[in-house]
Amino acid sequence: MAEQSLPLSVDERIEQHNLWWAFHKHLMIEIFEVLRDGLGDEYLVDLESEILLVSKAGPTRSAAPDVTLSATPSGAAPSDTPKPTLTPALIEADEEVMEFEQYSVHIRRRDRPHSDDPFGVQVVSVLELLSPSNKGASGPRDRQKFLAKRQDYLLSPVSYTEIDLLRGGERELPAAVAELADYPYIAWSSQWRPQARHYWGWGWQVEDSLPTIGVPLEYPHVYPLNLALCYQRAHERNRWPERLQLVEGRS
Repeated sequence: MAEQSLPLSVDERIEQHNLWWAFHKHLMIEIFEVLRDGLGDEYLVDLESEILLVSKAGPTRSAAPDVTLSATPSGAAPSDTPKPTLTPALIEADEEVMEFEQYSVHIRRRDRPHSDDPFGVQVVSVLELLSPSNKGASGPRDRQKFLAKRQDYLLSPVSYTEIDLLRGGERELPAAVAELADYPYIAWSSQWRPQARHYWGWGWQVEDSLPTIGVPLEYPHVYPLNLALCYQRAHERNRWPERLQLVEGRS
């Protein structure tokens, strides 16, 4: 199937069938490759990941325990305290937990040393593609963690880009781009400039093609990222029409 034959709008079925965990990676790989190949030799582009544990049953509580147990040191005498008989439980069940790998793109400038970076050079731009957990699908903890990380970027000299292709979940935006909240799909970016932080925002309807957005680097540089092309490649190369046909054939 030729790339031109595929729709350039968002395929809503991916979110409807709870398959974003798979498509997220496919799309981020295409975005990474376009940026890696399109930026000059002075940049290093990396696809970085973080593992999240998400309950399929919905929000989960914090993993911090109320009581901790320690093993008896080897050779220590066992306690003489009699052990109570376990009262039969009213409920005993397993709750399936899914491992989700959240990806982001980090762009570094090779000629800007930074001692705290693994490669010894400065991160100048970060791109995030939102997942359901970023928008509260697995409870408030992951969402709050994501928003705190985003705020750290916005209070630093790092440029930032965020893409939200999910209609579900909570959406919280900086005041400068708050008007985007009513669009089904959005993207926005921000660049540190002398005396200010500059913002761009894009919003589009379900039937619209994905836009070409600006991915800001260090001021004044901005790279045009064709989201429609990245989406199209992710959709076709990973056989999403066939995947969705299989899923819908089971229902």
